[in-house]
Amino acid sequence: MRGKFNFLFILTITLLLSGNILAQTSETAKTKKTASNSATSVGLKAQTKCPVLDGPIDKKVFVDYKGKRIYFCCAGCEQDFNKDPDKYLKKMETDGIKLEDTPPVKK
Repeated sequence: MRGKFNFLFILTITLLLSGNILAQTSETAKTKKTASNSATSVGLKAQTKCPVLDGPIDKKVFVDYKGKRIYFCCAGCEQDFNKDPDKYLKKMETDGIKLEDTPPVKK
């Protein structure tokens, strides 16, 4: 009888420990996944400079292009941007600039 008790006791302890180890492993995997997801946005910064002249932006001067809002320092830069938008978008992407989404149109 004592042998069965010892066996059941050891089996119970083993199952409890293995369940705890599995839970910790699962939690570690979730933490790593969250860290990698946030790493994709780490390093991205809000637009503060004009993509054409590198001056401070004026939030009143902007263009909406392919679902993104791009700000400029002056209307002249807006015109230059419109001549070759992909050139400036690539520069901002290289510089780690995260562009704002174009706001939804109010009905």
